[in-house]
Amino acid sequence: MKVLYNIIYPEQFCSTRIYTHPEFEEELKNILEYSGYKEKFIRMYRQRLKFLEEYQNQCYKKRDWFEILKKTAGFVFDEI
Repeated sequence: MKVLYNIIYPEQFCSTRIYTHPEFEEELKNILEYSGYKEKFIRMYRQRLKFLEEYQNQCYKKRDWFEILKKTAGFVFDEI
């Protein structure tokens, strides 16, 4: 099993809750560097990471930002 890391690319984001797979950042870098959308992506990525950090399991409140994974029951959270 591989160890998860703090996010470094496309900019450093240190969190005690959000981590990335070691191969994710390299794949993301390969896609972004030549896409022409790097700056736009970074702004949106930063915004969504901050939202996740702040709202954690209440991220379902911003459904247009996060997709429901295939073969899952979707978001199943009880309101507290």
